[in-house]
Order: sequence, then structure tokens, then C-alpha cells
Amino acid sequence: MSLSIRQTGDMFAEVALFCKEGSTYPATAICIESGYVSYIKNDELESFLLHHPQLAVSMFRFVSERLRISQTTLRDIALYGKFGALAATLVRLAEEYGEVNNDNVTIKLKLTHEDLGSFFGATRESVTRLMNQLKQQGIVSKKDGYLVIHNMDLLNEYIN
Repeated sequence: MSLSIRQTGDMFAEVALFCKEGSTYPATAICIESGYVSYIKNDELESFLLHHPQLAVSMFRFVSERLRISQTTLRDIALYGKFGALAATLVRLAEEYGEVNNDNVTIKLKLTHEDLGSFFGATRESVTRLMNQLKQQGIVSKKDGYLVIHNMDLLNEYIN
């Protein structure tokens, strides 16, 4: 199951920042493109934040937002079923990686149906069936390998 996709400059593994000594990140990160990873030791970060409390507040806001998104994902899966969880996933991806063009939103990530399913625990086959329903309704399409959302309001209705 995928928790998230990170881009250049994004932070990950933040859940382990303020844990007790010896704690590790409870997931695995996979780099899907070549890149570099930097790290900050917890004790060095804590020392820095003690001397720059204004940054500590920003850090806590950032970690809180990531926690909120994780809890929202779990809620979506539990309350909305697979179709609603897919709709919620598409809305989240559109908010985070979307590029608005006229009334459409293009998600600027090339995602397979397997990739989408990994966000909410669905098989590729299930996502293909669900996406076909959304395509038939004119809600989504694919252009140049990117998902395009044509009717964000209707997609949001499936969540609410």
C-alpha cells in the first residue's frame, strides 16, 4: 500500500522525527526516479528547533497536516468503500499535484491503475472497473498518460 508520493524538496519519514530514541520509520520508501536523499539526525534537529522555536511551530504544523491526510485516507476507505475511496484519492491527488486548465484538472503524475489502487488497498482490476465507470460518466479521462478530471464537483459528490 502506498502512503504518498513525494517530489523534489519534499520531506518524508517525518512520523519518526520526535519518537523515542531507537524508533524507526514504520514503512519503506521507494525511489521511482533517480534522485538524492538527505537526512537530519533527530538530536541535531531537536537542538536546532530549540534555538529556533518559530521553525518548531512550522514543523509541528507540517507533521499535523501529514497526520490529518493519513487519517482522512483511512476514513475514506472505511466509510466510502472502494468507489468513494478512489474518488477521494483522485480529489487528494488533484489538490496536491493538479494543474488547472479551463474547467479541467490534470494530475501531473503518471499513475497506473495499480498505483492508484495502492493508495486505498484495491487491486488493479478493481481500479480498472471503477475508472471505467468514471470515464463513462465523463468525470475522468486520460491524456498523454495523465489523468484529467472533468467534473470535480461530481467526483466530490461521491465522497459526500
